[in-house]
Amino acid sequence: MGRKILYYVVASFIIILAAKYIMHPLSWTHQLYQYVNGFLGGIFKGGYWGQVVRNTIALIVVPLLIMAIPALFSWGFSRQKQPLLYIALWCVWIVVATMVLLK
Repeated sequence: MGRKILYYVVASFIIILAAKYIMHPLSWTHQLYQYVNGFLGGIFKGGYWGQVVRNTIALIVVPLLIMAIPALFSWGFSRQKQPLLYIALWCVWIVVATMVLLK
């Protein structure tokens, strides 16, 4: 129990120290989401339901695009599936969903 609390405190400390550097990739991720959402805006022009479909597809596609880069590198070098791909994909999805909700 004490170790887990220590890990939590150390991780929080590292995040605070690296916040300036973490903001750039998060900003790029949000810009990618906005770009995909804008691209899909030309396809799904309906009212409320068009917006719901467009946002849902963008929320699915952006984490897939982000995780495709390391997955392709992993497959290119070792010809194997990236380990823990689905866990990393869910983590990226949670980050993107949180950014969408907060902006």
